[in-house]
Amino acid sequence: MNSRERVIAALEHRQPDRVPIDLGASHQSGISASTLYKLRAALGLEQHDIPVYSLF
Repeated sequence: MNSRERVIAALEHRQPDRVPIDLGASHQSGISASTLYKLRAALGLEQHDIPVYSLF
């Protein structure tokens, strides 16, 4: 099951092969800057400035 099929299955109340997640595909569903910083550190990814679109 690819990512698109997974999301469609979840939206249609069917059981996907795993839980679909969204980490910042849009401004409404974004991840908080502090969480993204910690996630990048945990994954060993390069740290850089994180753009913040909304403070609330």
